Amino acid sequence: MVKSSAIVAAIIALVALAVTGVARLDSDLTGMIPAADVPLAREARFFSGMGAIRVLMVEAEVTSPSADPRTTLQSIVTRLAPLGAHPARDNGIEGVAHTMQVVAAHLPEFLTAEDLAETEAGMSAEALSQRLKDLRERLQRPDDWLTATAARQDVLSLTARVLQHFSVGPVGARPDGAFFTMPDGQHMVLRLDVDFPPDDVGRGQPLLAALKQEASIAASHGVHLRWAGSYRHYVENADTIQSDLMATIPLEVLLVGLVIWTLVRSWRAMLVIHLPVVGSVVGAMAGACVWSLVTGRPVPMAMIGATAGILGIAVDYGAHAVVGAQEGRRCVKQLLLGFLTTGAAFICLFFSLVPALQCLGAMVVTGLGTALLSTMLVPGGRIPPPRREPVWNRIGASTNRLLQRQRRSCLLIATIMTLATLPGLWRLHFESDIKTFDGSTAQAWDDLEVIIQRWGTPDSSTFIVAHGDSPDAALAAAAATRARLGLGPGLLERLVPDLAEQARRREAWNVFWTRHADFPAKFAEACRSNGLRPEAFAPSLAAYHVVTQSRDPITPESWTGSPISAALTPLLHRDGTGWIAASPLPLSGQAALDLMERLPGDSPGWIANRTDLGKRIVSAVQHDLTSLIPMIVAAVVIVMTLAVRAWRPAVAMLLPPALALVWAFGIQGWMGLPLTPFSLLAVTFVLGIGIDSAVFLNAGSWSMSAILVAWLTTLLGTATLLLANHPVVWSLGVSLSIGMTAAFVATLLVTPALSRPAASPAPPA
Repeated sequence: MVKSSAIVAAIIALVALAVTGVARLDSDLTGMIPAADVPLAREARFFSGMGAIRVLMVEAEVTSPSADPRTTLQSIVTRLAPLGAHPARDNGIEGVAHTMQVVAAHLPEFLTAEDLAETEAGMSAEALSQRLKDLRERLQRPDDWLTATAARQDVLSLTARVLQHFSVGPVGARPDGAFFTMPDGQHMVLRLDVDFPPDDVGRGQPLLAALKQEASIAASHGVHLRWAGSYRHYVENADTIQSDLMATIPLEVLLVGLVIWTLVRSWRAMLVIHLPVVGSVVGAMAGACVWSLVTGRPVPMAMIGATAGILGIAVDYGAHAVVGAQEGRRCVKQLLLGFLTTGAAFICLFFSLVPALQCLGAMVVTGLGTALLSTMLVPGGRIPPPRREPVWNRIGASTNRLLQRQRRSCLLIATIMTLATLPGLWRLHFESDIKTFDGSTAQAWDDLEVIIQRWGTPDSSTFIVAHGDSPDAALAAAAATRARLGLGPGLLERLVPDLAEQARRREAWNVFWTRHADFPAKFAEACRSNGLRPEAFAPSLAAYHVVTQSRDPITPESWTGSPISAALTPLLHRDGTGWIAASPLPLSGQAALDLMERLPGDSPGWIANRTDLGKRIVSAVQHDLTSLIPMIVAAVVIVMTLAVRAWRPAVAMLLPPALALVWAFGIQGWMGLPLTPFSLLAVTFVLGIGIDSAVFLNAGSWSMSAILVAWLTTLLGTATLLLANHPVVWSLGVSLSIGMTAAFVATLLVTPALSRPAASPAPPA
């Protein structure tokens, strides 16, 4: 009774942890970042917290003469507003007026010495006279009255000179309400700001689905829609991973179930076999949950793809246990040895610096540990043998006799395969294109390329980043970094110059107006020569004068209530250690990487680039896995040596997975498949899981039928990943399928040839 209560309590605890683990799943790839790589983690946190990723650019291209792109985009605005996407909030009249007021009140702080020098060219008597003549003509046109009135407030258009630096619209396009229009009139674009981050896939998926539906409707009206932005790629990646897992895991379970049925032909036996299967899934998620709670990190969703391998080996446990029980035998020793070697391989991942690999190690060890304990509960005496002898028994017996008779031939074949695959190892290379790890649709990349060529990048992928104890300290560090690179002020420096820069600009302003103390007189003369009253421009003349250094500076709070505030927030915000200033750079690709190379090592800031971040993550994971492989090999060898304590059977069980690695990677080399971090994971699976077949085959001929079925079920489990659309999941499926097949073939060729001839089993009682 006590034992049963303990089992029930353990099951409840495991299920509770597994459910919690599922709730902590996250599609964010920052889980692939080595914890000890502080610069890499810093850069990943920066991009994760950037609000610029919440941007979608929607383009409407006219494909029919009667089409109206404006109507299409207005329909999108109406449709997407309830879903959390809105036009950029900087086009309203009130917002523009508020922005102009802020700029007019702080002209000395906004205008640089270069801006003033350019203004000086238009302050000669002739230039002033021509300016006022043009203004008088505009005053006589009712449609230009508003512009003329603004000119009376700032006759030199200093406010306009400042505002031109704040423009976020595409180059060459003109603003058209909430939209921008190209001069050809055939292309309009709408910038959408999304209210929620892209990792909120539950809301992001309906948003993109609504855009697809709008595109279908627009196509019937002669308008072709495209949309692009980091937001789309992030959501599509997460959606692809979820779809792949939901499609491949049920298919795997179905195929494995059919194969198992051909072996046991008993519903009771089928239920027993699925005990370790269910236990492995629950245990794996429970292990992931414990790891997540201990480390404080979410569970990387991409690692759930490893459940294919866990399910495969769990089925192996159940199949061996059931076949042994049907024949009146127990295989506890072989199951335990298989688990210990697998566990030793994956425990090594606990020493990884990559959180996702640590999580994978926890999932496999706890998942297979739970599967092993579930297998031990199989009531051997209650599983009847199949009424008809399974075909696998005949196949297994024939295979075993052949292998026993052809030992030398098997070793010769293994040698030939090794020699044939070895040259493939020299053809291996690591994948360097970060796009190959992206699960976005091909259409997403095509749309992005078109929009970038026509409108520019939807959101910045490169920033100069600086930290500081205060907003001004962060701003000063960012500005100093730009200066080190020979770059002028960017958008952030234009919006909120640091206090020292504002003081310098006020000084330049005062020097300028001291030098032009005669401007009021020259301006009055130009007015009279054009029949205008100088008194009408009193607001302008009142603004153009020397100011004191003690006047109020421009601060982030100065923009409160202005649409600029929303654009400024992600560029200047607080994090856990202080303030971050992010100055956007209009660079991408190789140009951004070249700039990073130019940055002096003693610069107060650093450069963050999304493409470079992705490449460094992949490189770090590859380096981490490569450094762990010797430890994994040593752990498996030590466990096998201590457990077997005889060199011949130990070699018979260890050599097949070693050859399998040579064959698998050699085959990938000949096929031209590049190595990825997920390819390297095959080493752990082949050494840890692939060795199981050798363990059971070394035990005697009675387990050959179960070995055949176990390999086939494992292969089916990994092969279903080949149907995945996400390249990360697909890459894992390719590596595991080739590796597991190579391990099985190597086991058949090598283990019986090196093991002592097995005695014929006694007939079942």
